[in-house]
Order: sequence, then C-alpha cells, then structure tokens
Amino acid sequence: MENNPSECLKLNESKGLCYAYIAKNINDIQYCELISDDAGKSGCYSVMSIVQNNISLCLNKNLVTFGSHGCINELAV
Repeated sequence: MENNPSECLKLNESKGLCYAYIAKNINDIQYCELISDDAGKSGCYSVMSIVQNNISLCLNKNLVTFGSHGCINELAV
C-alpha cells in the first residue's frame, strides 16, 4: 500500500485502517483525524503516541478504546 490518502477513499470498511497506516508510516497525526469511527481514531492516536514518544497525545479526547491510562501504560513499557 502506498502512503497515498486518496487510495483510502476507495475503501469502504478499511478506510480507517488505511489512514492509520499512513499516519504511522509518515509520522503525521493529522491522518488520525480522518478516521470516522471513535475506536479507530482512538487506536490511531495510541499508536502515534508511541511512534512519536509523546505522552500528551495520550490525553487526547479521542482515546475511547484504551483510555488515556492504557495509552500512558503503553508508553511506560
């Protein structure tokens, strides 16, 4: 898969995973915002907090899946 967000638009159910993949690969959190479902967006922010080693991303309001505590615990490992 290329790091091309326009390719994500062609997908139906995997669109969020596509944006998360791009966010991680090019280290750009803006792609997490393009994810429509809360769980997918939450997962993207959690992954990006680890990729960027940025604990402040764990405090983002979008972290509904793991919550901020789960995200912080991942960074502590």
